Amino acid sequence: MELTGEKFSKATLDRAQLRTQYFDDEGKMSTPFYWTAFPVLINELSNAGKLLRIHDLYPVSIETALSNYKILPEEEITPAAAFIRECLRLNSSDRPSAKELELHSWLKGAFCG
Repeated sequence: MELTGEKFSKATLDRAQLRTQYFDDEGKMSTPFYWTAFPVLINELSNAGKLLRIHDLYPVSIETALSNYKILPEEEITPAAAFIRECLRLNSSDRPSAKELELHSWLKGAFCG
């Protein structure tokens, strides 16, 4: 959720016994007051928030995280983020299989055969 901005479905949240400890009534994570000191993050996170019990979390997009860590060339950040986002789908039935991920455009040429 921190990296992708994806949210749990209502059905998933309805089954979660401890949901109210981590999410508000709409299934959203509320924004902590100190984020107002980080206007760049606020723009990026307009639809996101924080987990109710984790106060030191500063969510950023996958693209921003990859850019900050400088582990990939700039031109690979967007396609790599798309691949990672597919791997991190919250609902397991929405995640591609390993075979499907092997065919992802970012991995093109990474495997022989």
